[in-house]
Amino acid sequence: MPKSLALVALRSCLSDSNEFVRMVGVDALAEIGDSTDFYRVLRLLEDSSWFVRSSVVDVLPQLSLKRAMRYLKTAAVKDSHWVVRRNATVEMDRYHPTEVQDFLIERLDKEKDEDVIMGISHTLTLFGYEPAIPIWIKFIADPFFVEVRDRQRPVIERFQRRETVSPNLPARSRRRGG
Repeated sequence: MPKSLALVALRSCLSDSNEFVRMVGVDALAEIGDSTDFYRVLRLLEDSSWFVRSSVVDVLPQLSLKRAMRYLKTAAVKDSHWVVRRNATVEMDRYHPTEVQDFLIERLDKEKDEDVIMGISHTLTLFGYEPAIPIWIKFIADPFFVEVRDRQRPVIERFQRRETVSPNLPARSRRRGG
């Protein structure tokens, strides 16, 4: 099947009545579509299914990194489901720390859901924001997060050896945690 026919079929999945068909359509378009599909997929951030909205925040940066940030920030603050909010903050690890760190630090202070806090601290830890590391370690000590802990082992070891992490973070952010 030519790519253009496949894209037409996938785009039609976005309006299917079945939430799982919409979700798979979103994921597939991110793999074989291009930036012209950004706004088609973006419309599904208003979908009634959190599964679909979660897929959207996962793929928006693939379709257009530059355009996605604004919508990830909105989803991280306003979405009604914690999975969507958490995934939006985790996807922000694709950006340079100076573009999203202040936003994430503010969310860390305001967010109430522990799973979302875990996502925020994960992204901040990847950026080398040291005050988030103890929060991240608390979460990854939970056996549920063994796989995640294994992927983050180098960050944890660096923290435990008390090596200096020297990100290019503004002074305000470095002072904030203590």
